[in-house]
Amino acid sequence: MYLDWISEREALWGTVGYRVGTDRFVVIAQESIEHTTRAVIDGQIHDIPTVADTIYKVKERLEKRVREPLSDVSIAAAGRVLKTKARQSPLSV
Repeated sequence: MYLDWISEREALWGTVGYRVGTDRFVVIAQESIEHTTRAVIDGQIHDIPTVADTIYKVKERLEKRVREPLSDVSIAAAGRVLKTKARQSPLSV
């Protein structure tokens, strides 16, 4: 199962699903939480701890829905000054 996050101006979305072949993705569950603060402004993250907390809440909701712990996740992020680097973190989200 895959877990993807999309942070947009009004809400943060989590999607759980799986791949079928190379060109299909089957969605099992989706959850979203609206931003209650200005953590994201015009698609740009301004408050990383608040967004991280929201991701954790969406993850918990999705785990309840699919009745399985979610450990492998990916995050979709875009921005005018986004630089991509490969890193690993000892922290679990």
